[in-house]
Amino acid sequence: CNTDLTAVAMDGEASSNEVSVNIFLPSGRSITVSILRTQTCGELGEIAQTSFGRGFLRLLSADGHFLHPDDSLQSAGVEDG
Repeated sequence: CNTDLTAVAMDGEASSNEVSVNIFLPSGRSITVSILRTQTCGELGEIAQTSFGRGFLRLLSADGHFLHPDDSLQSAGVEDG
């Protein structure tokens, strides 16, 4: 999966604690998830697995590196914009 990261707007202002993550499958299916930066890449993966009805997914960043399940989104380098 590939992740595309953008800021989430809350009441007209971007939240510094949340990101909106677009997750794409090679088939072209996609979902958008709002998640806290402090949550782990593993938690994001679980959300994606449930949403896509798949038992196993490996998440990749937009620049192509694998996201380690134990890393927080923040420590994995997930940024707004």
